Amino acid sequence: MMCAARRVSLSLCAGAVALCSSPVAAQPFEAELVASGLARPVAVVPPPDGSGRVFIVEQRTGSGNTAVGHIRVMDAAGTVLPADFISIDVRGASEQGLLGLTFHPDFATNRRLFVNYSQRNTGDTVVAEILADSTDPNVAQVGSLNTIMLIDQPDTNHNGGWIEFGPDGYLYIACGDGGSGNDPWGALGNGQNLSTKLGSMLRVDVDGDDFPGDANNDYAVPADNPFVGIAGADEAIWAYGLRNPWRNDFDPQTGDLYIADVGQFNREEVNHQPASSAGGENYGWRKWEGTRLNFAGDPGPDAVDTTFPVDEYTHGSPEFGCSITGGVVCRTQTLPDLWGEFIFADFCSDRVYALRNTASGWVRENITADIVPDAGSVSGIGGFGRDAQGRVYVCSLFSGTIHRITQPGICGLADINESGNLNLDDVDALVAAFIASGADADLDQNGLWNVDDIDLFVASFLAGCP
Repeated sequence: MMCAARRVSLSLCAGAVALCSSPVAAQPFEAELVASGLARPVAVVPPPDGSGRVFIVEQRTGSGNTAVGHIRVMDAAGTVLPADFISIDVRGASEQGLLGLTFHPDFATNRRLFVNYSQRNTGDTVVAEILADSTDPNVAQVGSLNTIMLIDQPDTNHNGGWIEFGPDGYLYIACGDGGSGNDPWGALGNGQNLSTKLGSMLRVDVDGDDFPGDANNDYAVPADNPFVGIAGADEAIWAYGLRNPWRNDFDPQTGDLYIADVGQFNREEVNHQPASSAGGENYGWRKWEGTRLNFAGDPGPDAVDTTFPVDEYTHGSPEFGCSITGGVVCRTQTLPDLWGEFIFADFCSDRVYALRNTASGWVRENITADIVPDAGSVSGIGGFGRDAQGRVYVCSLFSGTIHRITQPGICGLADINESGNLNLDDVDALVAAFIASGADADLDQNGLWNVDDIDLFVASFLAGCP
């Protein structure tokens, strides 16, 4: 692949196949403006119903106790419908508002979707279920909003807010540490307190109810959650030691979970949980900010008990970051050079990064300069998203715009020579690069040359140009 691998032009030739005599120019990524005039967009989420639609989460209009969060629908033709799918009264101070949306895996038949928002008046986190209308799928059924979980929030920031169903069918909920600074809630902060949901990644079963009669808790705890049966622990916790996990993603191919955790004064981090994990990871906050010792006086966790990030960057030179915006794992033929990479951004610097796992370790690349908008700008990035085809979207919070990122001029993963066509020349190019262990044969960008790369090439070649 070419982003740090495939974009290094083919220069290795093997056997009798001579591929090139001069470097091939790197192909930029085009950011196509697909929606504008939105109110603080933070997420783009596709319903699993074959409709080709995406739902857009608008964090809020208004402020304080007059704020309203909105969910908008962009149809398969790319038109944002004028009427809201639903509008929800929210608390609108600081980082509050409507923050998350996901669809039940069986949405096509049960019409269930879920939201995460800040409750009007209190600012507490509400995870709620909504039903799509049975006659008009572009609006919510009136009066269908039902609270699944209510979480007390002691401050107005670090709300987390991301929710998504994992490959196991359970709902994952990202919770910040309760806000303020240095996680001051209790002796060790909420991040290290297993009796609170704050500072944690939760995992619950929305098809059951372990709390009958409790209107604020309508879910079941999976029996294999890591803290089930542990005295004093909240059994909904899947992993903990988080500060403010802002936008996360499951790799749609591997099931691995990527967590983008916002740092404090020094470090921004990406945590990676493999699909094989049994949960229970402690990501270290507040004692650790990334791999930096933040509260040396705290008794735990020690380094051996901490799951450290696979990537981190600083607030100083050369990154000059301040707040990570987590993104999506790219699995689309429209971005072949980013296949399998976690795409994320820094909210303050407007830098966009691509992170990949290789045989020699995790590698992050700054791809900001490669992204060319056709209109407007990609800035103040509040979230990413994708549609049912896997195409990647980026939300600009303050300008109220959404761009779709593509790679024009390249015909998917199998277009090895970047001609814009798929033919035998690409087969020849793959063979030559494979024999030479060249970058262009490493289609999954993991630093290995094996049957997985051949499988990807064959699938892409047979699928044709996207």
